[in-house]
Amino acid sequence: MLSNKRKTRRFRIMKISIGKAAEEFGVSKETLRRWERSGKIVSERTPKGHRRYDLARIRGLVPRKPHGADAHKYA
Repeated sequence: MLSNKRKTRRFRIMKISIGKAAEEFGVSKETLRRWERSGKIVSERTPKGHRRYDLARIRGLVPRKPHGADAHKYA
């Protein structure tokens, strides 16, 4: 049986930059900034002030745009 400490290591928190988050969700960086200002999402800041988003945390909040045959419905 795995200890709690070992279980925690298996599920690494994925922090991504604003550019990668925008690409992942198909929105602009400005949209992510606006959502942050409104309190919809939360970011952390690096020591130099760069935003980092917890991918798992915002994945449930941001609807993903479909790819393929149904993509034209959302254009």
